[in-house]
Amino acid sequence: MMVMPLHLHAQFQSQTEHVVLLKNGSVLRGNIVEQVVGSHIVLRIPIDGDFTFQQHEIQKITVEANRFRRFKPKYKKAFIPYQYPEGPMFSMISGSIAFKNGEFGPEMVPNMQVEAGLHINKWFNPGLGFGISPYPPGNIFPIFLSNHGFLNYRPKSIYYHFQGGYGFATAPDPEYFEYRALWNIEASVGIAIFSAKKSAWILSVGYHAQQSFADYNVERFFFDPSGNWVELEPARITGFRLYQNIIWKLSVRI
Repeated sequence: MMVMPLHLHAQFQSQTEHVVLLKNGSVLRGNIVEQVVGSHIVLRIPIDGDFTFQQHEIQKITVEANRFRRFKPKYKKAFIPYQYPEGPMFSMISGSIAFKNGEFGPEMVPNMQVEAGLHINKWFNPGLGFGISPYPPGNIFPIFLSNHGFLNYRPKSIYYHFQGGYGFATAPDPEYFEYRALWNIEASVGIAIFSAKKSAWILSVGYHAQQSFADYNVERFFFDPSGNWVELEPARITGFRLYQNIIWKLSVRI
């Protein structure tokens, strides 16, 4: 493998500049300061600094007259290149709002999740995650396996995410003899917006289900004909419950 450093003048003094056309349609202008044949180039872009592009991302490189050699440097948003995810690892943190039917009507419940895993390609990125979800009478801590991907590598791309696993629960209410979290699943789709730092902001909507088991007492009472409060022996209830929610999620992938 041969490395060819190119010692060039500063961008705004040079008479020429390199124009790099990427396969995703982006056009970038600057000076190539390093080129590894068959591997990658390093393009120095005014104001923004040095960016590395792999050979398979590049469609064409040309040399043109420097349009800014007679002008002072100005920040141009169009010069910011999008950096898409590369291996081998990724991490993601998500916050979401779950909409569910509560005892007294619709409720909004906040959730938090953290994931990490392997970046294989744009379609397949397996990971392991955990989170916290408040469900009466306590909190459920799900642990899950997941996969997410992107429809394509564009500045804005369709995003999808699937996960499934098991949970652990806490129930501080003394009326609960037993409270256990069981299996959970989630599926969502949304849009990913890539940045210049190989990260992505993701907004998605989806379906979440959490199975649980509870064994608890329910207070029983009534008012007698005189209007007096009469308390009965508590009723013991044992059974499974399936929580089903629509979720809106905001994630940051690094």
